[in-house]
Amino acid sequence: MRIAVVAGYAPSLVHFRGPLLAALTARGHEVIALAPPEPGGGLGTEAALRAMGIRLLRYPLDPGGIWVLRFDGAAARADGAKAEGGLGEPNFTSDGVATTRTWLKSPRSV
Repeated sequence: MRIAVVAGYAPSLVHFRGPLLAALTARGHEVIALAPPEPGGGLGTEAALRAMGIRLLRYPLDPGGIWVLRFDGAAARADGAKAEGGLGEPNFTSDGVATTRTWLKSPRSV
């Protein structure tokens, strides 16, 4: 079974959910973790998850923790591209400056 675990803070995936995630992978499940970027890149978190056989995907989340952006075809897009929208927010617009696949700056309206 493929299982996705979403966190608002990436290190919590290792420190608090690590034993659960390790048990799921030991039972043969494919576990994918999703978390916003960390200051400094979070290479330690990514390496710890990789050692457990877990792939970490990053998603943009604003510092207030309420905006999740949608980027259609994100893998093929350059940083700085505008978001198509905010999840659950049909009238979302964003400031194109510094809004990237992994970071949100200045949501303007909903």
